[in-house]
Amino acid sequence: YANPATAALVGADDPGALAGRHITEFVTTDAVPEMLRRIDTLDRPGATTGPVRMRLVRADGGTTVVEATVVRTTWRGRPAYQVTLRDVTRARSVESALRYEAALVSHVSDAIIATDSGGVVRSWNPAAGTVYGHPAETAVGRHVVELVGGGPDPATIVAGGGVTETEHRRCDGTAVTVRVSAAEM
Repeated sequence: YANPATAALVGADDPGALAGRHITEFVTTDAVPEMLRRIDTLDRPGATTGPVRMRLVRADGGTTVVEATVVRTTWRGRPAYQVTLRDVTRARSVESALRYEAALVSHVSDAIIATDSGGVVRSWNPAAGTVYGHPAETAVGRHVVELVGGGPDPATIVAGGGVTETEHRRCDGTAVTVRVSAAEM
């Protein structure tokens, strides 16, 4: 059995056309041994594999990346496997963009600090470490005001138009005048 969503993922017009085909026909050749190894670990009804990304072979010969989870079940009194597929093409695109942005943030000369809505630092780039003297390892998880020594909080800056000039403090107490640009994400 294959549902319409599965047929759409593989580019088939009719889900019925997929019934009776071996599961190995739907993945790239290099993925078959690992897929079979994972299925072989399912030793009882209800056993499941964790989600794994794999290349699904489409009817047109192309491939698409999916996340697959397999559950062992019983069909007409015999062991069977239910495979749930999720198209992760968009997720991969977003992950790639985030990795690119993270690389940019790590290499710019401006201090870039991300906080949550409560002002707790969630990201602290190397330039922030240079400006304030706190390495990321000790900055992340602390309140931003504790690290920069004052100035308006990010929410106040955003409410006031997003840009302000203020005085902060380095970890050694030295004053530093900074131009702060803040935006809600």
